[in-house]
Amino acid sequence: MRLSFSAWYIPPFALIRHVHEINFGYEATVLTDNDVQGKPGIQFGNLTAAVKANATCKAFPGDSDWPSTQRWAAFNATLGSALIRIKPLGTPCYAGTDYNQAACQQALLNSFSGDYL
Repeated sequence: MRLSFSAWYIPPFALIRHVHEINFGYEATVLTDNDVQGKPGIQFGNLTAAVKANATCKAFPGDSDWPSTQRWAAFNATLGSALIRIKPLGTPCYAGTDYNQAACQQALLNSFSGDYL
């Protein structure tokens, strides 16, 4: 009797019984309550406090909730300068100082390319 490939093949991940997390060295640094004490701009949230009815889930550059350059620097210092300040690829498509119609068009045309992303 001849078995088909699917009858005898066992995917390698099916043989793994325990999964261990693999972290980069810089991921060993974690913030604690003591690290942010006295720094209201970077304190952890209060999960027991009521959420504002008009709260939004994100802050964007230019919003009043967006941290100033000084707050970013203070937060970055607590992380050992691990923050990377990036601009999303779609930034040129949104109104503001970075709006650029040609760059936006380029981003849209390349948005499905893995090489671009």
